Formats: sequence, C-alpha cells, structure tokens
Amino acid sequence: MFPTPLCPGDVRLGIELVSSTDGGATWSGPTIVDIGCSQNSDQGSNVAVDAKGNVFVAWEQFPATLPVNEIDIAKSTNGGASFAPKAVVSIVQAVGDVHGVFTLGLIQGGFRNNEFPSLAIDLSQGGNGPLYVAWNDGRFNRLPDAFPPGLDATYQFGDVVASRSSDGGMSWPSPVKVNGNKNAASPSAPVDHYLPGIAVDYTGTVGVCWYDRRRDATNFNIDRECAHSRDGGLTWKNHRITKATFSPIIAEDQLINPTYMGDYDTTAADTLGGSSGFLGAYGDNSRGNPDVSISRRFGTPNDNNNDD
Repeated sequence: MFPTPLCPGDVRLGIELVSSTDGGATWSGPTIVDIGCSQNSDQGSNVAVDAKGNVFVAWEQFPATLPVNEIDIAKSTNGGASFAPKAVVSIVQAVGDVHGVFTLGLIQGGFRNNEFPSLAIDLSQGGNGPLYVAWNDGRFNRLPDAFPPGLDATYQFGDVVASRSSDGGMSWPSPVKVNGNKNAASPSAPVDHYLPGIAVDYTGTVGVCWYDRRRDATNFNIDRECAHSRDGGLTWKNHRITKATFSPIIAEDQLINPTYMGDYDTTAADTLGGSSGFLGAYGDNSRGNPDVSISRRFGTPNDNNNDD
C-alpha cells in the first residue's frame, strides 16, 4: 500500500499476480489484476486454474460505501500475463459490528472476520466445469448492538453462502445459503457462521467448511461445520465436525494482530482422482489453547451421515 501513478495523490491497495513456470525457482514480474485505490481498495485474493490454463482471481473490494462490499473475479487466458475486465460475483454485507458506513470487522468474542472469497473450479468434466465462490455474508440477520458504547451500531450475523458460474465467471446467480439450522440451540436466535473454504472433488461434489455457532444461542461458543452438495450448489447437506463446542481464544499474538482466531483456513479435495470427499484444516481451541486440526473426510459417495 503506497502512493503510485496508478492512484495519483492516493494510496493503492490492489491485486497483482506473479507466476512461475519452473516450480517456483524464478517468478515473473507482477501483472495488475485490479488497480485498487483507497476509495476502491482490494484485499483477500484467491487464485484457481482450470485444465486449459485459464487463471481466475477472486477478491473482496471495499468501496467508499462500506459496509456494502463486493466480491469480484477476473480471468486470464494467457497464463496470467493479462486479465480481462473484472466481473461482479455479488454485493456483500459485512459481518459483525457495523456503524453507518463503518465496520469494525469484529464478531462476538472480539476477533476479526472478513468476507474474503474462497474460489474453486470443478475439474470433473474435462477440467472446464463450473466455478464456485463461497464467503460469509451479513445480509440475512441483523440486530441493534450496544457495542461500541454510545454509537448507533448494528450487529450483522454471518451466514455462509456460495454462488456458481457456468460461463467462465462472466455471470453469477444470487448466492445460496450453505449453513443449515438443524440442531440449533435456539432455532429463532440468529448466530454466526463464518470464514468458509470451498473445494470441488473429482466427482463434481462441492464441499465447504466453516466455523459455526448454531449450538450456542448466546452466539459465543464455536463448532467446526462442513457441508457438501451433489447438485451444483443448489442444496447442501451439513456435517458437524467437532464433537463439542469450544470458546474463542484471542490475543495469543500481540505483535502481529491481537484479533486473529482461525484466519485463512481452507478446504481441500484430491483433484488427481485418487479419492473422493474433502478435508479441511481449522483453528481448534478445544484443548484450551489454539491448535491446528483437520476435519475428517466427508462428502464421499458412501457418506450416509445424517444432515446436521
């Protein structure tokens, strides 16, 4: 982030891409994917490549009209040397404490959240199948919030959503909610579902994993939840991964950022076709301190676990 001729008299927070054709020994110069000046800044990029070598980059854009952000995507047909104009995946409502056009980016428990997109490509049918983007969105549930004191604030509860593009990322339908509400402590109480990762396995099944608070009506304790879809993201079957909820643990790293907890987790599939289903890494506080855990495999053809 620095002043640049691309943003005269302004600072720049944009998206650039570098590539390597020798296993990472050397790298190309950066290619601009999106300029991103301070009044239209970018963050949270995610990259995927299809079987033809087309490169896709998705990111979150923060326009001046916060908290209404935007998920964007751009495509390169020449290995990342240049990118076509971006397409809008969706307008996004920020999750957590919001005051007017300003969002604190914190959810209950005092740790940060973002709406950064997770991007995956269906490689099951020649490698050029649909694209999927998942993120958490605060569009469905919001309540007045007493924090920060003295401000007319709103708390926007997060839900995990996903959208599917069948035309190479040019157009995107309205996103579908991935998380369910079965086995919720209070079905009528809104809670947070947040920080999802998405992948597609070699059968074309789509998997998403995230943090989930449905079993605590006070919206504090956390589970790890995953879901899979076998109909292109239209319907989802939820699976509880953790055996018991755990509490947030933050401020373990006072130097870098005291509000981290479980950032940048992901979901993965075996794209080489050796096995179906999904695995997902996540931050696990069930032992009283932050650990890295991995979810059991889910979403396989013989996965008969009941919808959770």
